[in-house]
Amino acid sequence: MRGGAVPVYKGAPEVLQHVPLRSVILADDFADAAALGAHLNALVADEAAYRRHFEWDLQEFAARPTVAQCPWQCRVCEMLLARREGRREPTPATAPRKS
Repeated sequence: MRGGAVPVYKGAPEVLQHVPLRSVILADDFADAAALGAHLNALVADEAAYRRHFEWDLQEFAARPTVAQCPWQCRVCEMLLARREGRREPTPATAPRKS
Protein backbone atom coordinates (compact mmCIF):
# COMPACT_ATOMS: atom_id res chain seq x y z
CA MET A 1 0.00 0.00 0.00
CA ARG A 2 2.85 2.33 0.77
CA GLY A 3 4.02 1.99 -2.82
CA GLY A 4 0.65 3.10 -4.16
CA ALA A 5 -0.83 -0.35 -4.74
CA VAL A 6 -4.27 -1.43 -3.58
CA PRO A 7 -4.25 -5.12 -2.62
CA VAL A 8 -6.89 -7.44 -4.02
CA TYR A 9 -7.76 -9.82 -1.20
CA LYS A 10 -9.44 -13.23 -1.43
CA GLY A 11 -10.05 -14.93 1.87
CA ALA A 12 -11.75 -14.58 5.22
CA PRO A 13 -13.99 -11.49 5.39
CA GLU A 14 -12.72 -10.86 8.92
CA VAL A 15 -9.75 -9.15 7.27
CA LEU A 16 -11.85 -5.96 7.36
CA GLN A 17 -11.44 -5.94 11.14
CA HIS A 18 -7.68 -5.63 10.65
CA VAL A 19 -7.30 -3.13 7.81
CA PRO A 20 -8.63 0.38 7.22
CA LEU A 21 -11.87 0.55 5.25
CA ARG A 22 -11.31 0.81 1.48
CA SER A 23 -7.63 -0.14 1.86
CA VAL A 24 -8.19 -3.46 0.09
CA ILE A 25 -10.43 -4.66 -2.69
CA LEU A 26 -12.30 -7.79 -1.68
CA ALA A 27 -12.42 -10.25 -4.56
CA ASP A 28 -15.53 -11.87 -3.07
CA ASP A 29 -17.44 -8.60 -3.50
CA PHE A 30 -17.60 -9.37 -7.23
CA ALA A 31 -19.69 -11.99 -9.02
CA ASP A 32 -16.72 -13.39 -10.92
CA ALA A 33 -13.21 -12.64 -12.14
CA ALA A 34 -14.56 -10.70 -15.12
CA ALA A 35 -16.49 -8.34 -12.83
CA LEU A 36 -13.40 -7.86 -10.65
CA GLY A 37 -11.32 -7.18 -13.76
CA ALA A 38 -13.85 -4.63 -14.99
CA HIS A 39 -13.66 -2.87 -11.62
CA LEU A 40 -9.86 -2.81 -11.71
CA ASN A 41 -9.91 -1.43 -15.26
CA ALA A 42 -12.36 1.25 -14.13
CA LEU A 43 -9.94 2.24 -11.36
CA VAL A 44 -7.13 2.54 -13.88
CA ALA A 45 -9.29 4.91 -15.93
CA ASP A 46 -10.54 6.95 -12.93
CA GLU A 47 -7.72 8.37 -10.81
CA ALA A 48 -10.13 9.90 -8.25
CA ALA A 49 -11.84 6.53 -7.68
CA TYR A 50 -8.42 4.88 -7.29
CA ARG A 51 -7.24 7.52 -4.79
CA ARG A 52 -10.33 6.94 -2.62
CA HIS A 53 -8.74 3.61 -1.65
CA PHE A 54 -6.13 5.68 0.24
CA GLU A 55 -8.55 7.97 2.10
CA TRP A 56 -8.55 6.03 5.35
CA ASP A 57 -10.19 7.11 8.58
CA LEU A 58 -7.20 6.23 10.71
CA GLN A 59 -8.82 7.41 13.95
CA GLU A 60 -11.70 4.98 13.43
CA PHE A 61 -9.23 2.25 12.55
CA ALA A 62 -7.00 2.85 15.59
CA ALA A 63 -10.05 2.75 17.90
CA ARG A 64 -11.04 -0.77 16.84
CA PRO A 65 -10.63 -3.45 19.53
CA THR A 66 -8.91 -5.76 17.05
CA VAL A 67 -6.23 -3.15 16.42
CA ALA A 68 -5.72 -2.39 20.11
CA GLN A 69 -5.13 -6.12 20.76
CA CYS A 70 -2.85 -6.55 17.79
CA PRO A 71 0.93 -6.99 18.01
CA TRP A 72 3.13 -4.02 17.20
CA GLN A 73 3.31 -4.87 13.51
CA CYS A 74 -0.40 -4.03 13.12
CA ARG A 75 0.07 -0.53 14.48
CA VAL A 76 1.42 1.05 11.33
CA CYS A 77 -1.83 2.88 10.66
CA GLU A 78 -1.83 4.42 14.14
CA MET A 79 1.71 5.64 13.52
CA LEU A 80 0.62 7.13 10.19
CA LEU A 81 -2.25 8.91 11.94
CA ALA A 82 0.16 10.35 14.51
CA ARG A 83 2.41 11.61 11.72
CA ARG A 84 -0.55 13.09 9.84
CA GLU A 85 -1.57 14.93 13.02
CA GLY A 86 2.00 16.08 13.65
CA ARG A 87 2.39 13.99 16.83
CA ARG A 88 5.59 12.20 17.64
CA GLU A 89 4.70 10.83 21.06
CA PRO A 90 3.15 7.37 21.30
CA THR A 91 -0.58 7.13 21.73
CA PRO A 92 -2.19 4.37 23.84
CA ALA A 93 -2.35 2.17 20.76
CA THR A 94 1.31 2.68 19.81
CA ALA A 95 2.89 2.79 23.25
CA PRO A 96 5.19 -0.13 24.00
CA ARG A 97 3.50 -2.92 25.93
CA LYS A 98 4.68 -4.00 29.34
CA SER A 99 5.39 -7.68 29.43
